[in-house]
Amino acid sequence: MFREVQRFSQWWFWALLMIPIAVLGFTLRLQTRLGQTVTHPAASNRVLMAVTGSLVLLVLLLSQAKLITEVREDALSIRFFLLWKQRVIPWRTIESAEAVTYNPIEEFGGWGVRWGRTGMAYNVSGSQGVRLRLTNGQTVLIGSQRPEELTAAIQGHIGRHA
Repeated sequence: MFREVQRFSQWWFWALLMIPIAVLGFTLRLQTRLGQTVTHPAASNRVLMAVTGSLVLLVLLLSQAKLITEVREDALSIRFFLLWKQRVIPWRTIESAEAVTYNPIEEFGGWGVRWGRTGMAYNVSGSQGVRLRLTNGQTVLIGSQRPEELTAAIQGHIGRHA
């Protein structure tokens, strides 16, 4: 069996999320001190607090999110904890699995659960993964820090459950 848990780990991703929070927090603090410069400071403060709070909640949610890939006896399981429902792919529906290097930006527009010109992707970081070809013609890419291990585990089940 195989199990891999991955999290969003790119420093620039977290920096990009923190910039608007810092700007909104600074604006809120400045507006509170200089409230007389705004027509309706109390209403503006509530909006700024709501937006800032929403961004903080988003960062907290993303900090707990993780991609869990499991090779189980009955199927391949892909779960994006807190962000997306679990996808279970029965072994009989997988034609092939191949370890690949891909370009997440060009092929899928980034990381997460994405649709691109080459199919669907589940990824959180890096450019390594396993590309599955399904019997219905669909392609699924699973990002992995251990693509060779994942490929071997999947290939070991494809033949036995055809």
